[in-house]
Amino acid sequence: MNAPTTGSGPSVIVVGGGPSGLSAAFRLQQAGCTVTVLEDDAQAGGKVRTEVRDGFVMDQGASVLPQAYTYVMQLLHDAGGDHLLQPGGTTVGFAREDKIHFLDSAHLLRDAIGTKLISWKSKAKMANLGLDLLKVRPYINAENLAPLGQFWDDETANAYARRRLTPEVSEFMIDSVLRGLLGTSGEFNSKIDFFYSFTNIIGTKLNSLKGGMQRYVDTVAAHLNVVTNARVQSVEESEHEATVTWVDAAGTTHVDTADAVVLAVWGTQVASLYPQLHPKAVEYFDDLEYTTSVNLNVALSKPPAKNPAFVVCIPESVETNLFAVTLEHNKAPDRVPAGKGLVGLYSMSKWAEELIDQDDETVVAQLLAAADRVIPHLSDDVEFALVNRWNPVVVYSHPGTYKGLAQLNQYRPRKRVHLAGDYFSCSNLNTATAGGARAARELLAAVASPAPALTGR
Repeated sequence: MNAPTTGSGPSVIVVGGGPSGLSAAFRLQQAGCTVTVLEDDAQAGGKVRTEVRDGFVMDQGASVLPQAYTYVMQLLHDAGGDHLLQPGGTTVGFAREDKIHFLDSAHLLRDAIGTKLISWKSKAKMANLGLDLLKVRPYINAENLAPLGQFWDDETANAYARRRLTPEVSEFMIDSVLRGLLGTSGEFNSKIDFFYSFTNIIGTKLNSLKGGMQRYVDTVAAHLNVVTNARVQSVEESEHEATVTWVDAAGTTHVDTADAVVLAVWGTQVASLYPQLHPKAVEYFDDLEYTTSVNLNVALSKPPAKNPAFVVCIPESVETNLFAVTLEHNKAPDRVPAGKGLVGLYSMSKWAEELIDQDDETVVAQLLAAADRVIPHLSDDVEFALVNRWNPVVVYSHPGTYKGLAQLNQYRPRKRVHLAGDYFSCSNLNTATAGGARAARELLAAVASPAPALTGR
């Protein structure tokens, strides 16, 4: 825990020390507020974690940093972390039958024309995707996708692909992308998830961080007063202040007041922590679903041969339960000792619900067996494996999820209590960071005296 920085602005308690909470806290402190972050885990950062073992640098949760993650890039810069940036891999693999097709993530539509992943009929139909991307791009917003949701959130990603493209594109590109990024299926996800992901993750330059992704949250948290192992029980709002009741690591109950509070927690936790939430906002959160993930970091004695991809996206027809294999040694040179390999294996959300309570030995065996069906004999070169269990992970959208954001925006609190999270957009590290920046900006407008302008987007 760092010593609090006392500013001239209002006092603020941020509940939740994940990327969204850290973003809000940094921007508020930057604007002169006195900020305390209460995090219920033993460390801040949420799912952004890295473990280093025997020279292998293993990202356990978030693992990619696209250039289009502008909120993350700006916050990293403002926190003094530019020196951590390094180029990441740019090659994406798409599995089909027993072959992996490689495309450049920064030029995906261009490379799709020359690939044998899809037929010429499907390639011709890709023009429709280009037109639709131009139509929706002005509405792709990391802070809030409600405007896009009002006119575009009317079908699943795969239904869109079959209607505007071809079943082949639906299976081997659209569904593969959603599986590879969210661990869910385009048969259920809103098509908005695909358009956001295609624009901001797959179709952009990729970076990595020296020492792993945890360096991002650690760099931001180093500027802040973060109290860990702090279990918040309730948040109450009155006309002139907000009150937070919480229990520390020793079991002592605290009742603290501040000028304002930012609730940077899972959407499914908001109503229970903040009983004053408007019933219409409660309705939105009641319908919100999150995914589950069980993934492995697998250290290899050598990298898989002839595979330049940093990630391989896997359609259901190739492997039902595994949605992606990341090849971390292709992402950055500092990830592995010389001559070694490092991969990440990621389970579909439905399978993860079955795996999450099983012992490590069973999880490792099942995930490696699935990986061998995508990259044959990968399990022959394993040195060790690290099991990671995450629940919840990202919002599991469906048609109507983003349209419903208009209701949440209309009824969410905007006075002494403000909401921050990645549920206002397509869930990822950038939208979580953006949600914190927006909450900070709105809080200052609601309760702060004149203060320096925020430099965050």
